[in-house]
Amino acid sequence: MVARVIPRRRGQRPGGAAPRRLKLYRRIAARYEKHAAHYLAMFTLAAGVALVRLLHEAGVPLLAGTDAGNPFVIPGFSLHTELELLVRAGLLPLAAIQAATVNPAPLPRRD
Repeated sequence: MVARVIPRRRGQRPGGAAPRRLKLYRRIAARYEKHAAHYLAMFTLAAGVALVRLLHEAGVPLLAGTDAGNPFVIPGFSLHTELELLVRAGLLPLAAIQAATVNPAPLPRRD
């Protein structure tokens, strides 16, 4: 293979346009990297809803809770969101409310 020698223009750095192109690629990647977490969260949420739908269709008893020990989880508000997601997964609204009230009642407590 014969290497071609491309003459450089005056003031051009070695490597030609590659550094400018690399800078452009990095700028584009940074723009979309900000949104990557959002797309990942949406994909994870959709996968979770699909999994809950499969569990419900299989007859697995579902429970809802606030997970109050997690950071940025506000008891009450997070439960409302969870009930909404259970309905989105295919449960009837009454079944979603039962998942937070009636279903956990007979379970043994571990304190």
